[in-house]
Amino acid sequence: MDEILEAIKSINANEDWDDAEESTASFPSEDLPLDIWDKDENGEYKIKPELKEMILDALSQYPDADLLDMAQSIKVVGSIGTNLYDEDADIDVHIEPKPEAIEGKSEDELAEFQRDVMNWFKNEREEKGWFVLQHPLEVYFQLNPVQDYFSDTVYDLLTDQWVKVPKKYDLNYNPYTEYGDIFTELDEAVAPADVLLGKIHRDASDVKKLQGKNHDDTLQEQLDGIQQSILALKDCKENWRTIRRRNSAEIPDEMPEDPETLHHPDEWKRDNTIFKFIDQYKYFDVVNKLSKLLDENDKLLPDAAQQIPTILSEFYAS
Repeated sequence: MDEILEAIKSINANEDWDDAEESTASFPSEDLPLDIWDKDENGEYKIKPELKEMILDALSQYPDADLLDMAQSIKVVGSIGTNLYDEDADIDVHIEPKPEAIEGKSEDELAEFQRDVMNWFKNEREEKGWFVLQHPLEVYFQLNPVQDYFSDTVYDLLTDQWVKVPKKYDLNYNPYTEYGDIFTELDEAVAPADVLLGKIHRDASDVKKLQGKNHDDTLQEQLDGIQQSILALKDCKENWRTIRRRNSAEIPDEMPEDPETLHHPDEWKRDNTIFKFIDQYKYFDVVNKLSKLLDENDKLLPDAAQQIPTILSEFYAS
């Protein structure tokens, strides 16, 4: 069992806390999202029964393991349990496995299973319709359950009880004034990407003009330039992720008696707000779409230059 705990610590030491993040770059709503939660006359919230049924049904469909049988607990965490959420905020569902369900698994096996679960649900949710309005279902195999309690809220799906009660932000909360000093750093963080996106636009325009003009060497130079710029954008994406990691809280080995005492430091909230603005401005989205124009060997796909105008126009119109 000690080996399992050490493996879990090693895996989670390198985790981005995407699934439990606070939406600190958003403006508060008057209430929790009532398309997710039922609210009774006493102001108490419970997850909508039809959503609970959808989540459990979705988990039962995972083809490579019986996730419901493996689960010691299933929790809904993150901004969806607060009044500070985005209109497309994830419904973050975290599965904490029973110790015996992962006993004997190596660190690599656990990490691979964790990735496989998350990727399978992301790939299947469009076809399966695992959404509530614009809120997508996001499933995570949580190997370190203490990590969940750094989220603003934690809801136990199996018992229909709040482990960490719903958080409501003051309606006067304004990220632009709360973290007004971040925008210089935000500009610095995205400036290299802005330059690269402009270069990709110009190179793609040149490719269109050069095709069929018997200037193959010049055409190839422009295509190579697009490839190198996309690779550089992928490096930008990794740099953005380090912004949020640099002031992360240290995760304790054991759950404290009062989970409400677990929270991210103020420095992390500030960094997370920078990260969230980068995400809101669709930089991650445009980098992800451009990255798909490269094959598994990081070579540009044959029709990549033709797809670029659409990708960039969607980014700048967002």
